[in-house]
Amino acid sequence: MILDPPLVGTRSFPLDVVSTFAGQGLHRDARPGQRVLAAARQAVEVGRDLVEGRFVRVAAPIAHDGAAGVELPHAVLESEAIAGALEGAGTIVTVVCTIGPRLERRVSALLESDSLLALALDGLGSAACQRLAGIPCGEIEQQADDHGMRVTVPLASGMIGWPLLEAQRQVLSLVDAAPLGVALTSSGQMIPRKSLSFVVGVGTRVHTRATCPACGSRDRCTFRSNHG
Repeated sequence: MILDPPLVGTRSFPLDVVSTFAGQGLHRDARPGQRVLAAARQAVEVGRDLVEGRFVRVAAPIAHDGAAGVELPHAVLESEAIAGALEGAGTIVTVVCTIGPRLERRVSALLESDSLLALALDGLGSAACQRLAGIPCGEIEQQADDHGMRVTVPLASGMIGWPLLEAQRQVLSLVDAAPLGVALTSSGQMIPRKSLSFVVGVGTRVHTRATCPACGSRDRCTFRSNHG
C-alpha cells in the first residue's frame, strides 16, 4: 500500500431522524412518542448548522510486531490484544475524527430550557460522529483493495485488552490532532466529546474477521453495523 502523506480532511454527510434515534440508543423497531419524534426532527434541522465533520488520517509502516505489541518508526502500541488483531499487517492507518464543539455547546445550553431537544441533539451528534468515522474507513478499504490488500476491522480505544486511557494516549501519539482542535484529558476523554479515534491494519495477510464477541465496546460500537 502506498503511504499517503498525513491527510486532514473535511466531509459532509446527511443527517436524519433515524440516525438521531440510533445515536440516542433507541432500537430501530422502537416507536417513540410524538414529542420525542418532534424533538428529533428539530434536532436534525438545528444540527445541520452545528456539525463540522473533520478528520486526520496518518499511515505508518510497522517496524516490528510481537506478542506484546506493535512497533512503529516513532511509537509503540503496547497491547497483546492489538498485536493479535494486527497480525499480518504491514501498515497501520490511524484516524482521529470530530464534529467539532459547536453542537456540544448547544446541547449544554439547552439542558435546562429544553432537555428533550438537548437529548435529541446529543444523539444526533453521536450518530454524526459515527457516520463521519465510516467515511475514512471506506476510503482506506478502497485504497487497500486497489493495491490487492485487505484491512482489519477498525480497532478503537477501550476494547478488551486495550484500556481506554492507555490506548488513547498511544493513538494520539501517532497523529497531530491539533488541526482538528482535538485534545486528550487526563482521564483519556477526547475533547470535543463528539470525537473518535481508531487504527486499522492493512496488509495481504491480515485478519478481516470481526472481533465483536470479545470486545467490551460491542454494545456501543461505532463500527459493528459494518463488521459484525
